[in-house]
Amino acid sequence: MKQKLLFAFIISQAFFGANAQQFGSRTVLNSSLHRHSSFVFHDIDDDGDIDILATTSTGTVSSSANQVCWYKNLGNETFSARTMISSAYEDVTTVRLLDVDEDGKKDLVIGDREIGLSWIKNMGSGFFGTKQDLPYNSYLTTFEVGDMNNDGKEDIIVAQLNGDSLHFVRNTGNGTFVYDSMIYAITDNIYSIAFGDLDQDQVTDLIVSTGGTTTQKIIKFEYVNNAFVQSFIYSSPTSPYVYQSFLYDVDNDGKDDVVTGSSDCGSYWFKNFGNNVYSGITPLSMTNCNNYNFGHVADLDLDGFQDLVYFRYGQINYKNGTGIGELSTTITSITGNSAIEGEIGRTNLFDIDEDGDLDVFYSTDNEFGWFMNNASALSTPESEAVKFMVYPNPATSELNIVSIKAVDSYKIYDNAGKLVANATFSNAITDCKIDLGQLSSGFYFIDIQSGSSREIKKFVKN
Repeated sequence: MKQKLLFAFIISQAFFGANAQQFGSRTVLNSSLHRHSSFVFHDIDDDGDIDILATTSTGTVSSSANQVCWYKNLGNETFSARTMISSAYEDVTTVRLLDVDEDGKKDLVIGDREIGLSWIKNMGSGFFGTKQDLPYNSYLTTFEVGDMNNDGKEDIIVAQLNGDSLHFVRNTGNGTFVYDSMIYAITDNIYSIAFGDLDQDQVTDLIVSTGGTTTQKIIKFEYVNNAFVQSFIYSSPTSPYVYQSFLYDVDNDGKDDVVTGSSDCGSYWFKNFGNNVYSGITPLSMTNCNNYNFGHVADLDLDGFQDLVYFRYGQINYKNGTGIGELSTTITSITGNSAIEGEIGRTNLFDIDEDGDLDVFYSTDNEFGWFMNNASALSTPESEAVKFMVYPNPATSELNIVSIKAVDSYKIYDNAGKLVANATFSNAITDCKIDLGQLSSGFYFIDIQSGSSREIKKFVKN
């Protein structure tokens, strides 16, 4: 154990000086608002800068302050005041991006606890259409967007509040969505929905975490031959309750594992052995149960390992990943001495300044703001002997890596820090060509490894 933690410490020090300040002071974007219950990032006005789209929830049904809004990116890490897009909601909770009408622009899909799903057309240049209903008008807690039936179109999976059930709203193309089916009547709380491919069979997996007083479950669904097939990653009649689950490669073996927060304030993981075989529940990190929420998984310090982000009251911290199935005991403060107003209810990660690292956004009942991550400015390559180049940039269908030495592996992350593609070569290659056909247009980062040398490059997919 000591050797493993020493290894993680050495890696950390290779990237950061002992007195380096990783996160800057907080920047408040709005100091007078109801809580942003959900927020996402996209260049919605086509000016080349990433804007912020958000839902504002009051917790009171039919209040006019239940809104969908946006903050225009003015450049140089500054934003406009909040601009309302629509207030035609009763208890709005969630916003996601999806090109509903297939015109090449990401539209806004909105979830409302009282009235269900709707969408708002992105007209381009910062203009929006009016609210339009989607074929789900019942109570919901949340929803997620992903290609459930592997037809190349993004569908919607809804978690229903009344009855705690899952529902499939299918995208048939050309702006048409149909209510397909109830996936599962769980009758327990649904804590999270995530898309992935745990068994690496090129078929979308839906990972659902549920729990209650009787049974805790993590369930994997696949859509095969027009029907949902389920299998259990975890099922237990005892505590701890399992809460939100994340999919990432804990032990760097090339397969995504399942990591979950829990009712005893610990973080647990289920090792993915492949072929739909998983370990039992294994402690990853335990806290002192001071009501910290497990918020995100991402490589915040650019050491190549995924870190775990926690938040509590007015504080946000993270623990370093080690890539060996456990976390470092080191806790890094993101918020520092900042006096955040109110209790943090939501966080999100995005590289808003496009410098190669993930910045941290937060929302409370009183304010909305962010902390700049300086990891890319502080990091130093482990070896200056090897330089990498990627071309063409922007790229359309293929990306090439040029290096003095052969490439051992690469990982591609989107602007939110999600791993979207990776490869490890048993025999290092000098002619590395990457097919980008499965990636959507946008900004990406590629983490390239060659021997002891590693570098992160940014590229654009058109």
